[in-house]
Amino acid sequence: MSADAALFILRWNWGSAYEIDYGGTGRWQAQRRDGRGGELAAADPRALRDVILRDYELDPVPRCA
Repeated sequence: MSADAALFILRWNWGSAYEIDYGGTGRWQAQRRDGRGGELAAADPRALRDVILRDYELDPVPRCA
């Protein structure tokens, strides 16, 4: 899967709760939209999804419409 496709899927599923980005440097990152916590980061999109899931399970982020 391309980085663009992976970024689209992450944003589709989590974009209302997290700002998600990939700079092309092998670092995937997310930031909660509610401003709580620090940056979430991982080396690949699947790992970032897992980090987001753990963060969300511990403290759910309110979703924006």
